[in-house]
Amino acid sequence: MLRRPIETTGQTGVWREWTAFGRYKGTYNLTNFDGKSVIIRIRPEAFLVAASSKANIKVKVTMVENSGADHFASFELGGQAIIARLPGHLSVDVGQSLPLAVDLETLCYFDPETGQRIN
Repeated sequence: MLRRPIETTGQTGVWREWTAFGRYKGTYNLTNFDGKSVIIRIRPEAFLVAASSKANIKVKVTMVENSGADHFASFELGGQAIIARLPGHLSVDVGQSLPLAVDLETLCYFDPETGQRIN
């Protein structure tokens, strides 16, 4: 079950991140980014097919590449083309509405001006 990805610790700009399994992952100091944008990178294997009630997002599949053990499903998210690596035994078709959850342990945050990872 996915939990809230980020919750405040009560300190301005300091956020605590929890994993998809509820374990504490780490603290990210986002003080310098208060009111600013950050880039969040999601790896293709971070997407998990989920029941509609447990999904973080619902996407419309625009392309599917079958590679035996995996399906690589393309879709748009936030105006960006995204690829999800899904198990090959699933039935995934172009045009399908697919409920997905994100494994929060794999999210990475980046400064959009420098491209540097935020720790």
